Amino acid sequence: MSEEIKQPKTNTQSVQADDKIFCTFTDYAIERFKPSAFDWKTKDGKPRDRRAYPLSGSNKIKGLRLNCFRATGKKYFQLMYTTKRQNGEDLETGKPNFKYISLPLTIGEFVPGKFGSKECIAKVTNILKDHTDDNGKWIKDPKAFTKARDKKVFDKEQVKLKQKSVTEVIEYAAAANFPSNKKEGGLAATTIKELTLPLMGYNKRTLLMAFSDNKKGFGKIFYKGNKFYGIAKPENSDDLFNKFPPGHGIIKTRKLSKHKNMQEEVSIYDDDMGSVVMENLSTQLVRNFINNKVRSYSKKRNLRRAFKYLWNLANNKGWISGDLKDPTNDIDIPLPDKVEFSGARFNHQRFTPEQLTAIWNALVKNEAKHPFSTEALMFMLVTGKRKPETLKIKKSYIDYTKGIILMPHHIMKTKVDHEIAITEPVKWVLDKIAERLKEPKYRKYSFIPHLFPSTKTKSILLYDQDYVNGEGTRLKDVRDCWLNVTRETGIDGAVKMLRKTFISLGMIHLKEHWKVQMLSGHTKAATIDTSYNKSTREQQKEYAEEVADKIFNFVK
Repeated sequence: MSEEIKQPKTNTQSVQADDKIFCTFTDYAIERFKPSAFDWKTKDGKPRDRRAYPLSGSNKIKGLRLNCFRATGKKYFQLMYTTKRQNGEDLETGKPNFKYISLPLTIGEFVPGKFGSKECIAKVTNILKDHTDDNGKWIKDPKAFTKARDKKVFDKEQVKLKQKSVTEVIEYAAAANFPSNKKEGGLAATTIKELTLPLMGYNKRTLLMAFSDNKKGFGKIFYKGNKFYGIAKPENSDDLFNKFPPGHGIIKTRKLSKHKNMQEEVSIYDDDMGSVVMENLSTQLVRNFINNKVRSYSKKRNLRRAFKYLWNLANNKGWISGDLKDPTNDIDIPLPDKVEFSGARFNHQRFTPEQLTAIWNALVKNEAKHPFSTEALMFMLVTGKRKPETLKIKKSYIDYTKGIILMPHHIMKTKVDHEIAITEPVKWVLDKIAERLKEPKYRKYSFIPHLFPSTKTKSILLYDQDYVNGEGTRLKDVRDCWLNVTRETGIDGAVKMLRKTFISLGMIHLKEHWKVQMLSGHTKAATIDTSYNKSTREQQKEYAEEVADKIFNFVK
């Protein structure tokens, strides 16, 4: 028995080269080589699990041997190489000492017909070429090199595994109830509803979705069935996308169809764009998708907003490798010469005091026909609050002792807590609601926490606290009531003009921005001037006449 080869400390020393037993370096010989017939004990008589045998023959390679395992019977080609390792420091000079040690490098498992002597020679030849000099001396550690290379390949594969397509990110967003990219928690229900249209809408799947805010103001998606199309209620988002995978369920406009898609829009999820990997989403791809058909300014803007949300979400989740730029940053949506939206004509208008009186009287007249809607509009008229904020007010927000209504940040557009002073007009509206809830017809709505309950509330579900406290029991819109008011008064206007009127008249009487800002709830005083401080045509003429009379009186 020859002398035992020195192995590193990590080696079990159970592999012993035996120069008395050889195996010819051919596939035929290796396949028939039976190491079980030989001794499997160490020098001290202990059993060992593996043993190495030198390979002989005309094609043998220095240092190459056959490593055999007793339990499994597997055979591996193993190359012994020499490398230099640090071994302490010189006590006098302090320079590191080095020593040469022999280490094993596994080339591969012998598998007849797949990896044999030919494949082994090719692999070892490449290793020797890259790691030895012309004299056959080892100049690089092949094991360290292989480990680093494998790690690099593994890292690349890990990145690939983390990569997500546009479709997958949309599915994740729906399953997670659209998490916010800027803060903890999720987006508001109204924002989720707006995003789902370009992301996965124009499809039957959105007919099965309902949106509601929780107590913290974070939106949540609920699922429901659809009687018109005979679709059962999905259990969750996975079930929803299984019912309607990409390209399925797109709504087509037909004469007898209840739901129409007049512009024949296709969502991002249903388009080929959905198969694009997020980090491959370029500015040009997004721009081409936005402009691939004639769209309104608002639709283009919503599409850009949807792509931006997806990119930021994927980036926050680590699904985009490197430091790539948001592709939507360089996409500009030019404003149209003329705004086609009919409601835009009210953007710079407000009501006169006389019109406000007429509107108030019409609301009082219609209070029986539109219960709670009239009170909601009255509340907006005397407080100047936005419609979405007003309709989300709960009775628990009212503090009569302090004389305020505390509007929590999660229902405010500015996301800042705001207080409404209970003035006499506000108290009149609150008392009106309290009186209505005492009537036998509306007494059941007393159990609903919302200040403006919906008359469409299902009585049979009033025992269900989740339903009672949910969005289904509050007033969602005041459209019908407002249309009746405009028809009776002949006043052409929109609900949003109530807020503009409140702020504009407030500026006339209070004259100080900071005073009006306290009432409106704006975080910036400049917003009042740019968007809310409006004047009527008569007021503009009055101001013009005053300037002409005092400044340009020399014109005769």
